[in-house]
Amino acid sequence: KVTLKPDSELHDLVAWISSMTCKRFILSSALRAQKVTLVSPTPVTAAEAYRAFLHARLLDVSTLKILWNDLNPGQAFDKDTPAVVADHLPDGIAPPPGEAHDAYYDIHASLAEMNYYRTRLLA
Repeated sequence: KVTLKPDSELHDLVAWISSMTCKRFILSSALRAQKVTLVSPTPVTAAEAYRAFLHARLLDVSTLKILWNDLNPGQAFDKDTPAVVADHLPDGIAPPPGEAHDAYYDIHASLAEMNYYRTRLLA
């Protein structure tokens, strides 16, 4: 049993998941100090924690995107514009060198989109 304190560093969460699953993860040094909080009303199994870990990005971004678009019609995040992506990346993450819609750009665009919603809805 492991308890993750609120506002734990992301690398602690990744280390915990790695120790439970015996899987390795690559974590950018720019993301290592990002803070995370996990909440569950009941204890979860290792398999449930791993599934939540794998799907957390999808749930967080999708949920925040729907909420943002409901509250702010017509103000969706423009992830097709490299300058917008660069302006909204979390501190310490450099803008992607690639073109829109290559894999590296898409990862950065997702990070920027999450940061855009997080700073407006959760600040």
